[in-house]
Amino acid sequence: LALPDVEAAVDASAGQQLLADLEVAAGAVGGVLDPEPPVAPRKRPAAVDWSMRVKPMLWVHIHKAAGTFMCGMARKAQEQVVEPNDNCNWKLHDGYKDSGKNERALSCWERAEYFHAGRFSYAQIEREIWPEDLCWDDFDY
Repeated sequence: LALPDVEAAVDASAGQQLLADLEVAAGAVGGVLDPEPPVAPRKRPAAVDWSMRVKPMLWVHIHKAAGTFMCGMARKAQEQVVEPNDNCNWKLHDGYKDSGKNERALSCWERAEYFHAGRFSYAQIEREIWPEDLCWDDFDY
């Protein structure tokens, strides 16, 4: 072997030895570096327990502004959505087609009693807000 070939072989051998030493120092098994220590998988949050929530949530939103998304997220979070509903809006009361029909307004007492009896934790209002909708003592918004 010519001198440059010997130097290259020595450099390669030293490099392999250095890598082997690093692997041993890092706790390698079988000549391969172990990956980073395993990370515990993220736990999925527990489902919403309606009894743990102090007040049901009434999500007030503008028509065509993420109502379907929010309804889907509420269902995914296992909220107890008011029934009957149309995309989480209480049918015949809180949908955008109920706009201007304040004869469908419910008192705070009526809404709170219905939610309590049905064990509902979530609904949406997709129309203008009427004074009867503002039930601060019974609902979160």
